[in-house]
Amino acid sequence: MNTLQNEIINTRKIYRELFNNAHSAIERQIDSLKKASLCNHCKQGCDIDFNKITVLQKFPGGCRYKFWQESVLNLLENQISKDIYERIQIIEKRRQTYSCACCSSCCKLASSEYSFEELKQRAKNGDVFSKEFITEHKINFKPNYILMLLTSFIYIALVYRFGIQNTIIANLDLIKFMILTPMLLSVFVIDYKSQIIPNRLNLTIFEIGMGFAFLYGLSDVAITINMLLGMLAGGGIFLLITVIGGIFYGKEAMGFGDVKLMGALGLFFGLSNIVVITLVSFLIGAILSIVLLITKIKKSDEYIPFGPFIVIATFISMYVPFEQIKMILMQIFTLGMYKG
Repeated sequence: MNTLQNEIINTRKIYRELFNNAHSAIERQIDSLKKASLCNHCKQGCDIDFNKITVLQKFPGGCRYKFWQESVLNLLENQISKDIYERIQIIEKRRQTYSCACCSSCCKLASSEYSFEELKQRAKNGDVFSKEFITEHKINFKPNYILMLLTSFIYIALVYRFGIQNTIIANLDLIKFMILTPMLLSVFVIDYKSQIIPNRLNLTIFEIGMGFAFLYGLSDVAITINMLLGMLAGGGIFLLITVIGGIFYGKEAMGFGDVKLMGALGLFFGLSNIVVITLVSFLIGAILSIVLLITKIKKSDEYIPFGPFIVIATFISMYVPFEQIKMILMQIFTLGMYKG
């Protein structure tokens, strides 16, 4: 049995002990407080059956069981809730000691009655949580030949687009886009499947972008400044959208993973191109979202990740010259009235 499964079993035991102890304590206290003698000499003339009394039951004014009810609720609020809180703190500390502390799957699993094998079967049958758990903790080492083939085609197209020059500096555009390609494809797949862009992936893109900004600065400082401005613009626009969405809708209009991704991509594309990527990504997002809703692949209340739209827009910007994209966008947004 591996370490993860041991941790799952141990955490499950803590949960069971927690809830069993809490349940037993409540039963004992309720039994000790619930006395038939409270009804003796009562002039209310009600038809309360003390054997069927519950804590949340309504009692008539002046009923002695009101005092019993207050005692039980006070017990729940102070003694038992304190015990539950302390035990949950222990569970939280345990979660921080092993690798899956970044998600709540283990805690969910610990409070369930399913083994790891049963969860795998439930995942096959369509259970959402089981799918999340299996995806999070079971690594699939099977190579994705479609992505490998797609990466090869992209590399060939990049070589055709930029050509191979005589110096390293002259080949920087080709090199940076070839390095960026597999990371963009990773963003597309992960965000589409899991609705998250890992911080480590965004940070890697950012670090490589900073490296290229330094290399470009060796020949032309203005290019480096433009790349830094692109970082500020890309991250800033999406951050602004996120903040405005939080103010007006009470929730994030854009995930912070998208904000970080656009900031990192700004280092690769510079100020003008990152603005174009922003506009193209929203245009693609609007079109594909409508298609997904019409075809019922996605429901109206279902979250649609934005990362894949950013990736598609980025690849378009790699291959299509800036002026050409600008012309197309102006034609779209002015309904064909823009003449250039």
